[in-house]
Amino acid sequence: MYTKETVKPFIIQCMVMRLSEKDSMKYLKDRGFKVSRQYFYRLKKSIAESRFDRLTLIAKTQFVDQHLERINLKVNDSGWSIPDPDREGYFKWNRDPNFKSDWIKTLEEETRLRREVMKSVIESRVRMFLKRKH
Repeated sequence: MYTKETVKPFIIQCMVMRLSEKDSMKYLKDRGFKVSRQYFYRLKKSIAESRFDRLTLIAKTQFVDQHLERINLKVNDSGWSIPDPDREGYFKWNRDPNFKSDWIKTLEEETRLRREVMKSVIESRVRMFLKRKH
């Protein structure tokens, strides 16, 4: 026997691949899930209704991880490493105005884009919430 939570990822895959009802049923059956049409559509509807919740969750949890990962990539790509104060050119990277300004410009642009996405997600959630109230 299977649970709703074990079938959901496979139904999401069907939705992503835009499979027809017949192909979706075959896809699920090939993976060991024998579901009725009614149950399939009920789960598909609940998945579609929860897409904003999933998007919000991803935005909340993955934003920080992605941001830190991008910072690490920028630092690693620049060749910047832990400085050795005894070595010549200790603050050499800091004296290069192009490096610092390009790096900061990239981070600012990414932050601005992420804010726009979050703003649109929040606004759409508010609109959806207000529609349900009316």
